[in-house]
Amino acid sequence: MFQYLKDHFQVHALDTFGVGLSSRGNWHGKMSLEQAKDYYIESIEEWRKSMGLSEFILAGHSFGGYISTLYLERYP
Repeated sequence: MFQYLKDHFQVHALDTFGVGLSSRGNWHGKMSLEQAKDYYIESIEEWRKSMGLSEFILAGHSFGGYISTLYLERYP
């Protein structure tokens, strides 16, 4: 699927903190549900800013889809 998308769009594949081969980031012990949501949402927002993107399409699968939805609720 990336092959098709990259022929038509600039594609970035984000690895969620603590998933796959990624690091855990700045995870500090036990967090409330709201703190955990903030942790993931704000990591995407920091990435967006660092890339200089003003608009982008965010899609995810499974847990990534959940995090994408949370992000879009906060940053429409």
